[in-house]
Amino acid sequence: MISSANETLSSIMGTLIGTNVSFKNVLPDSTKSVILVVSFFLLIIGIPGNLLVIWTFLKVKRLRVNHNVFVVSLAFVDTVIIGYLLPNNVASLLRGVCPISRNMCLLNGIIAHICFSTSVQTIMVIAINRFVKICCTTKYDMIFDNRKMVLILVYTYSVGPIFLVPLLVMGDSQLVYDATLQMCIFDRYGNWRCTTIYQTLCLALPILITAYCYCSVYRTVMKTRSQVMQRFWNNGLQKRRIQHELVVTRSQFAIFIAYLVLYIPFGVTAVFVTDRLSVPVSLHAAGIYLCYLNSCINGLIYGLLNKNIQQAYREALPCFRRKHNVIAVQPFLPKDSYKVRKKAVSTQTESCV
Repeated sequence: MISSANETLSSIMGTLIGTNVSFKNVLPDSTKSVILVVSFFLLIIGIPGNLLVIWTFLKVKRLRVNHNVFVVSLAFVDTVIIGYLLPNNVASLLRGVCPISRNMCLLNGIIAHICFSTSVQTIMVIAINRFVKICCTTKYDMIFDNRKMVLILVYTYSVGPIFLVPLLVMGDSQLVYDATLQMCIFDRYGNWRCTTIYQTLCLALPILITAYCYCSVYRTVMKTRSQVMQRFWNNGLQKRRIQHELVVTRSQFAIFIAYLVLYIPFGVTAVFVTDRLSVPVSLHAAGIYLCYLNSCINGLIYGLLNKNIQQAYREALPCFRRKHNVIAVQPFLPKDSYKVRKKAVSTQTESCV
């Protein structure tokens, strides 16, 4: 029975994109049920969460600073991943076959490749931005001026296509429909050398750079905080500035840790496993859905760890705006002068219903 199941899985794994081969027997029914529940949960929290981040950083004036363009870009990429790629996975799971044509599957593979590459590159650029701002303050304005910010943003979206060109030159068979992931993606096991190069340049290297930047930033912030406490213990402005930098660094470092933890299973199965049949099918599915989970939680991490972002969320949503007291000047009797009457207005939060 095991050998027949492996033969079935092998035939399905070897099938290129654009076919209508069923994979109903690849994933157990219990696993498919869990995946469906998780998918709907990710859709519910992922799309509104990322759209809230984009709307907040565009709506709240104090957040409209240059370096936050990378945060908005990351939220946009995560929205595409959750709003476009994940529904295709759900459709594949429900129908039991590849639900789209060969050309559409090729397009989806390209989009997935670009989005996942852009996500990790953006996280790396955010870390470099914090590193330059905290550790190399005098060079920040020179490195991150308006023109260079645009070039850096273009770079984050260009890494994926640059690496994708050689794969397309080799032939579109490098992008296959992977039944264990229910999506069209780069064939991780078709060319082990390409997979290793991709995982090294587009995943491992950005992770190492990001880790170095945040370690340096944290060390610098803690050193500066110690100096402020010793020399300027009564300077409230300096303390608040250091505390703000520490909070921002913690929230962005938490996003990096979440990315690292949630992408490890997918990267391990792609690089260190030479035969997909040696790994349970459920583990392959868990790896890609952990990647989807990472695209959902960035907005939550910002809100949980940064009170300034929490307040910005409330300001951006109309249902959480507070009414202010209104001072009205009204005339009374002709003999009396104008008197100031304070108009009683409730300061409770408006209902969202």
